[in-house]
This record gives sequence, C-alpha cells and structure tokens, in this order.
Amino acid sequence: TLHRVAEYGMILRAAGRTRELLQVAGVTLGANLVLAGLGAWLAGMAGSACGTLLASTLGWMVALRNIGRALDVPMRHSFPWRRWLGAVAACASAAGIAWGAADAVGLDGLAGAGVQLVTFVVVVVPALGAVAAATRTSLRPVRRPPAALRTPI
Repeated sequence: TLHRVAEYGMILRAAGRTRELLQVAGVTLGANLVLAGLGAWLAGMAGSACGTLLASTLGWMVALRNIGRALDVPMRHSFPWRRWLGAVAACASAAGIAWGAADAVGLDGLAGAGVQLVTFVVVVVPALGAVAAATRTSLRPVRRPPAALRTPI
C-alpha cells in the first residue's frame, strides 16, 4: 500500500505524537469499513477494492498532514512527491509498452509473459534512473528547526 513507502509510524513516535498514530489508524479503518462496504454493495469485489484504495489514500493524507505538523513543514514537503509520481509514471508507461509489445507479437501464455517481463525491465530501468536523476534535490532550508527537534528552554 501507499503507507509502505516510508515508515510514518516511526517518525510520529520519534516526535512523541502517538495520539496521531491512533488517529491515522482510526481514520483508515473507519473509512475502509464505510467505503469498502459501500463499494462492495454497489459494484462487488471491484467496488470493495476501490473503496479500500480510497480509504488508504485518506489515511495516507492524514498521516502526511500529521508528519508535516510534527516536523513543522507544509504537507507538500513531508513526502518526495515528484520522485514518487515520476516512478509511478515510469512504471505505468513501461507496463503499457510491455503489454503492447506482447500484444503486437501475438504471444500468449508463458511466452507472452516472458516478452512482457523482458520489455518491462528494458524500459523501466533506464526510466527510473532518469526519474532519480531529474528529482535529485538538496535539503531545503527551514527557518526554524522542526518541532520534533526543538527542546524546551
């Protein structure tokens, strides 16, 4: 899931924000109960999967908002958005090219899967390298230290 990109619980625990961990879990579980149930009722298993995706995304946004608050940075700086979206786009593009290559050759079964795998790897490795090179950034200066690093006087 999207939560597995980084260990957010550890960041919040280090900042002493254990209440926010429970908030993220509660929002994610509550939203999953409602959205997955509603999705299953409306569209079966595919609807349930869509509801779970939406609930996880909602939980992810709450976690990033809480991390931004704990580190005293805006939410847009609490996650490497450009690099992550670039990697998702590179993988989706490579998957589309691999699917198209196997379809163009007309192979099915194991041979088609082999063509897809080889094509995917040949396309995705340089694409991910380009994304990594294009999104290298230095740490942005912050006017004051993050809240988690400030010590009371």
